[in-house]
Amino acid sequence: MRYMYNKLFTKILDSSIWLAPDPQRIVWITLIAAMDRYGVAQFACAENLAARARVDINDTKVAILAFESPDPLDPTQEFEGRRIERIPGGWLVLNAEKYRDMVTAAVAAEKTKERVRRHREAKKAAVTVGNGLQRLVTPSDQDHINIKSSESESVKNAFSEDLSGKIKETARKMRVT
Repeated sequence: MRYMYNKLFTKILDSSIWLAPDPQRIVWITLIAAMDRYGVAQFACAENLAARARVDINDTKVAILAFESPDPLDPTQEFEGRRIERIPGGWLVLNAEKYRDMVTAAVAAEKTKERVRRHREAKKAAVTVGNGLQRLVTPSDQDHINIKSSESESVKNAFSEDLSGKIKETARKMRVT
């Protein structure tokens, strides 16, 4: 036997199902718990459903009739307010796909949110410098001092050489004219 996990949305508390007598609510929750990913609750007959729900057979038959009939209190009126349909081997929960899609979308959004958070964290924590090496965005003071002292001499020497070359060039032009 394969086990399924089906979510029970809190909005059931505001639905007409919750206004129904206790045996109907129990049968409904049993159908939701028993349905597969396609919304099929496999019960050969009402007696099997009654046994699984632990509800009297007459109350189960009343619940089935109520779920197969239009519900004028259903705000969406999807399937004319009907909740289930008899199919070979059990009952089809008519709005199962809608609620499964809602769960799937919510799970996907949560996974995307987490993936983006991890990506941003990783991007903030490290940058790539020469030769594909990664280093922290904020180098330690020691790294800064070492970089500063070794690079500053090179920069100062290059600047001095460039400046003296420009001065000499300017002086030579002045002499020519």
